[in-house]
Amino acid sequence: MSKAKWWVSMLAAVACAGLAAQARAAFDRPWMKYSEIAELFEKFDSLEPERRANLVFRVKAAAMNDSLQPADIALTLDSKKGRTRLPLDAKGVIPFPIEASLRDEDPMIQISTPTLTKVALIIDVLIKLPPQTSFKYADAMTLVKTAGEGMRKHAGIWALFMPKPDGLEFEFAPGQAATAQTVPAAPERVWNTNADGKLVIPLNDELAKANPQIVLSSLPAQARPHFKVRMQLISSEEAKIK
Repeated sequence: MSKAKWWVSMLAAVACAGLAAQARAAFDRPWMKYSEIAELFEKFDSLEPERRANLVFRVKAAAMNDSLQPADIALTLDSKKGRTRLPLDAKGVIPFPIEASLRDEDPMIQISTPTLTKVALIIDVLIKLPPQTSFKYADAMTLVKTAGEGMRKHAGIWALFMPKPDGLEFEFAPGQAATAQTVPAAPERVWNTNADGKLVIPLNDELAKANPQIVLSSLPAQARPHFKVRMQLISSEEAKIK
């Protein structure tokens, strides 16, 4: 069974990539083998149980230049059992089936898009925090570092080029005003959501030593490591697109 072959790209450099775009009703093509995604889940599962206990591993599909919405991307698993649609959710998360029989067969995943645009795979590791609005700064940042290390492990040799997480990102509803602040306020810090409902608490040595309580104004929908740039994995099939 062949190993996954990936190309890695940073979102910040996409504008220079010279990606082709060709308008048509639909562009159907092989996207990647089942094993190329299954291996990512296997690598995550190989982490020590205590290191991944509070993490959730997911994969997303997204156009490299953000020209397509998840609804524009259709994925189909073409196996001996038949063709199975893998419907992306509103954020592009792939409902990837983990089955031993599929791993042995290693079928192709087909993709259909309205334009000839490279579609990348994005690793998304969520951090499971207790359903409460306060937590110790050091505890949360330890999870951020653990998640970052796990993601770098997936990148293999490309880990040399992969950015490290620089904080903890909370996701609220778009437009929702929420805050996070240190208690006691020594040193005092207050962070606010942006227009997209994202709130980032940065990694900071001074705060790590003080280890204050962080209090959120409301519960977020999700939490994940924050990166200044987004790493995208390009399959060998998508790399052929000019």
